Amino acid sequence: MSQWKLFWQALRLFPKSIRFVRKNGLNWVYFASLTFAIILVVMLFLLKGEMVQWMEGWIINKVNGVFSVDLTDSRMAEGDGEGLFSKGFRWILNGALHLMGFWVQLKLYKPLVLIILSPVFAWLMEQALVLQGWNSVPFAWGRFFKSVWRGMKFAVLLTVLEWAVFAVLAIVMFVMPMLFPVFGLLLLVAPVISFVISSWFFGAAIMDYAWELEALNSSKSIRKSWVLRGAIIGVGVPLATLTMVPLWTLGVGPVLAGIFCVVMGSFVAAKRIK
Repeated sequence: MSQWKLFWQALRLFPKSIRFVRKNGLNWVYFASLTFAIILVVMLFLLKGEMVQWMEGWIINKVNGVFSVDLTDSRMAEGDGEGLFSKGFRWILNGALHLMGFWVQLKLYKPLVLIILSPVFAWLMEQALVLQGWNSVPFAWGRFFKSVWRGMKFAVLLTVLEWAVFAVLAIVMFVMPMLFPVFGLLLLVAPVISFVISSWFFGAAIMDYAWELEALNSSKSIRKSWVLRGAIIGVGVPLATLTMVPLWTLGVGPVLAGIFCVVMGSFVAAKRIK
């Protein structure tokens, strides 16, 4: 079966996954996941505030030392030239650091969701497979924590790999056109390539919970996800899409999409794609 067909068959499982959660009384997963998400968002915002304050103080101290001025002196903010420069510099610096901090939050939030929600996703994957006819394995805390630990490590591994791929992609997209202008056309498709890559990495992270139940180690899990890359991209598309919506990116988007993607992954693992 072609990868393109696998992709569309997997993507069409999205509405089915929503009905599956409701039909089988798994709605409590929403509450548990959103609770985790709220705690994570609050922690990230508090951490961002502390980091911005520390970096602003550090930069101002360096500027004071280099230019022999005191940008923290309130008397400079009265109306003279130095005062206006001091006030403007600190305002711009504070805004730039807050924007940078928010960008870092967005980049860290998605992998952190995969890591923090590992217990929920691990349980949900196994429960969804059992509801589809897989043999139920007696619950054991040791096996559960082992699955959660693997999910965390795998999410970190895939995040590092994804950023490495994006770094190489950025070099190719921006350096190659300077050497060979014809490659400038690559910039037009860069967003699409980036979206497809993110979808595969998200899907692979989700599917690892299922591949672990098939006794596959991490390297075999990655290889299997690559062999089924069409279906894996289809599983990851909802998560990649909802993390692009501005009001949903830092909040419920990745959480809800993660739940649906786990159920979609269970359908793929259970060979419901014919």
